[in-house]
Amino acid sequence: MPAPLNLTRALILYTCYLIFGISLLYASGLPFLVTCVAEQTNSLPGLDDGETFYKILFPLGVPEEITNDQATVDLIGIAYLSIAIPFFVLSILIETFIIFVVLPEDRKPLHTARLSDSIGSIGLGILQVLSARLLFLQWFEPLYTLIYDNFRVTDALSDPTKPFTWWSCLIIADFLYYWFHRFSHQYSWMWTTHAVHHSSEEYNLTTALRQPALDFFAPSFLISSAAAALLFPWPLFSAHATFNLLYQFWIHTQLVPPLPWVETIFNTPSLHAIHHGRNIRALGKNYAAILIIWDRMFGTFEPLISSGDSSPIFFGIIPQLKSLNPVFANLHHWHHMIFVQTRWQKWYTVPFRHWTPNDAKCPEVSKTSKMNPASKFDPRPPTLAWKVYALVQFSTMLFGVGIFLLDTESSSEISSYMLGGDSGVQTTCVSLSVVLMALWTLSNVTSIFTLGISGTISTRRSLLYGGGGRGYSDGGDNGDGTGTGNNDRVENLEAALLDSSRAKSTGEPHSEIKTWSWYPKSGKYE
Repeated sequence: MPAPLNLTRALILYTCYLIFGISLLYASGLPFLVTCVAEQTNSLPGLDDGETFYKILFPLGVPEEITNDQATVDLIGIAYLSIAIPFFVLSILIETFIIFVVLPEDRKPLHTARLSDSIGSIGLGILQVLSARLLFLQWFEPLYTLIYDNFRVTDALSDPTKPFTWWSCLIIADFLYYWFHRFSHQYSWMWTTHAVHHSSEEYNLTTALRQPALDFFAPSFLISSAAAALLFPWPLFSAHATFNLLYQFWIHTQLVPPLPWVETIFNTPSLHAIHHGRNIRALGKNYAAILIIWDRMFGTFEPLISSGDSSPIFFGIIPQLKSLNPVFANLHHWHHMIFVQTRWQKWYTVPFRHWTPNDAKCPEVSKTSKMNPASKFDPRPPTLAWKVYALVQFSTMLFGVGIFLLDTESSSEISSYMLGGDSGVQTTCVSLSVVLMALWTLSNVTSIFTLGISGTISTRRSLLYGGGGRGYSDGGDNGDGTGTGNNDRVENLEAALLDSSRAKSTGEPHSEIKTWSWYPKSGKYE
């Protein structure tokens, strides 16, 4: 039982929580929801009449799409993701401040953020956003538009200002996301990209930013979007896909306790924490983005507090990634699918199969397990000077990329100056240059963190492995509750597992549970 707080500390804590909650609302799509609902109820004011309204919704600047002429307002065309980015940063800073400065030791989460893991997550998020600027890689919108223009089944859902159309799109987009997310944990080709998000060993707001840069190489569009193209125009569906993504930001924190009434319908941080867990009971659970009703309907719901298992939740993929390097994080499961999985499954079935041996069992988290240990991969720079150098280099890159992404006029000016124009080709070339710069910086910074493990690192190993381990990474489920894990790790928490009810229920000690090696020579256990 945590000790009671004194009055001063309690006031500071609740003030921080208030600011944290407000920041999360802005980061998670509140402006989009409020403005669209106001439009549907014919209560959206013009820019002059609703100056206070818009300043509250958009405190950092009212979007240019908002005008006095309500007939010309394009709410779904507003760049809500760009508007949310400053609140991402603010929320992460407040979360870190609350955990490390305000909360007493006995009230802190079991898992707390680590610098190395946070840098890895933020770096992967940067690469994902930058890759979206490479026009020659973006085929989702053209294909969606092609399907809608030629194969849509009705025109009745083309007006985004109609409440029925707007809410139908929200529900259908969320329903499609549930199945896309579930399939991403069941089929190897889908897991090649989704594994990136689950490869963090912590669970905090930086984990929400941990996204794949190679999503366009996986068939995610066919599940998450293709069916919607038969009904809704791209601008409306794209806006809801963005809102779906923004909503999921706030559920990646341990500072929000279980919310039983809310969790009847909506996804929450405690429910999504289960989804990122690598405990046996957490595998293949809680795939929802916004509405948790899909998990309740299709048998994948699991509450954080379970009467049958009181053991703590550990996060991560199985086995651990053991690398901070963004290249390895994005490519490790591609390597496994192509070069390892084909050893026990026919090559032409591999993309559509689970990526573990056919009779594999996932081990429970244990201090003695090699595949699913309680310990964390926690590399640190060998000296303070190395840490400062890495932080300065990372911060400089972060500042430069932030300006490039948020200031579109500067991006166009750079393209014009460097290549004599601001067409799509020029912008893509400049974006590619920024991607390469960010990639080099992140590889360098993450390699500095692993110097304390391996001393000097060769260029090849630095680029591909970041000095970490060479194991492939698994996570997800086989559709029957077996399979492999998902996200987070712990440093010295082996004692928390001494009374693991799951291990006892199997009747087997952890050391006797069958597992597969990192690089098996055959489909058999080693």
